[in-house]
Amino acid sequence: MQKLYLASHMTKRREFLRIGGLAASSLLFKWQDVSAMSQAKPMLRQANGEINWKKIRKEFPLDKNRIFLNNGTMGPSPHSVMKAVWDSMNRVNTMASYGGWEVAVEPLAHYFGADPDEIALTHNVTDGINVIAQGLPLNEGDELIISNQEHVGNALPWLTRARRDKLNVKVLDLSLPDERVLAELKRMIGPKTRVIALPHIPCTNGRVIPANEIGKIAEENNLFFFLDGAHGAGMIDLDFKTLRCDYYASCTHKWMLGPKGTGFLFIRKKGLKDITPIFTGAYSDTGWDLIHGNPRIFGWSDKASRHTNGTQSRSLYEGVAAAVAFHDAIGKQGVAGRIRELNDHLYHQLKELKGIQLITPENARAGICSFTFDQKNYIEFHHFCQKKEIIVRSVPENEVNAIRVSTHIYNSTEEIDTFVKTLQQYLYAGKGN
Repeated sequence: MQKLYLASHMTKRREFLRIGGLAASSLLFKWQDVSAMSQAKPMLRQANGEINWKKIRKEFPLDKNRIFLNNGTMGPSPHSVMKAVWDSMNRVNTMASYGGWEVAVEPLAHYFGADPDEIALTHNVTDGINVIAQGLPLNEGDELIISNQEHVGNALPWLTRARRDKLNVKVLDLSLPDERVLAELKRMIGPKTRVIALPHIPCTNGRVIPANEIGKIAEENNLFFFLDGAHGAGMIDLDFKTLRCDYYASCTHKWMLGPKGTGFLFIRKKGLKDITPIFTGAYSDTGWDLIHGNPRIFGWSDKASRHTNGTQSRSLYEGVAAAVAFHDAIGKQGVAGRIRELNDHLYHQLKELKGIQLITPENARAGICSFTFDQKNYIEFHHFCQKKEIIVRSVPENEVNAIRVSTHIYNSTEEIDTFVKTLQQYLYAGKGN
């Protein structure tokens, strides 16, 4: 029987490799390579204690022939994160083990200044947004305020709730300077307003909004305040102890450089009671009964993790823990400082160019620069960059029609200089030259 099994197994394996060809063997090689390269603890600092950014770049499996300036869409993971995922997958499938995905909660809570009971694990930012948008106690005629700089992930959940429950939606102009944003927000708030739901750092213009000032306005008017934090965690020095919001949805696949398909939702303890769980399952409740004549749920868990239900991927969340450890080895301020340093290097060069308009405010930015063209077409420039293996993002959202450049700690000033030269070539030498 064993010989028959082995013969059958080898036949199937040969068939798999025949179908997969080099792709299958290449995938195996890459994983072995990642594992071998990540065995040693990364030496991220020089002898004098300064951070060695060139060595940090070597921790990423980035193609040396491409310049990746689109971290705001997807952050490539360092070898240590990929190794953590792969090793965990191996253990899970070797031991047929179950559970353990909560391993990411403590590191995330510690890194961002939260209580572990205030963190729910999600698959992405949109998951977290929907938990809040669908769970808040809103009734027909209530008003909510969102902005004209939304990603679809924050726009649709609130618009869906508004459509279902006949809510009124007001739109705040987040292209205005801070003082005008705050004045306009105060003007828009009325007796029916219940929620302010804004992007902490919009995917369009990359400005860091005055969140604490808005949070103060929300508190004074007894409003729920939610932040779409897709671009907060891992880009800036984010601390929930000082950030004045009730709810914050983020992901770990962008600026945190973690596994794709992972995220988290911060629910401040005092705000948990206001969220009705919509999607529920294991860990949502304090108990339930179907066999004693009164089928019911006894109550909801008093932890944010009640919004993380069902089987999750332990391996991905062990990768999240590894991503937090990678950031922690550099230091939150070190990461944020390097991101801003690279942004400064780019921003000050773009300011000098004729033919474009920067839409990212100079005094309210972190890791993103966005600009529009006076005469040229932003989609054509996006394709122009792609042909040269320079990866940036076009921004069609809300008719912004811009180019967005987002840099992280694996980037270099040389890569930024190459991008600027490419932009100059497009602006001044004509299309296709």
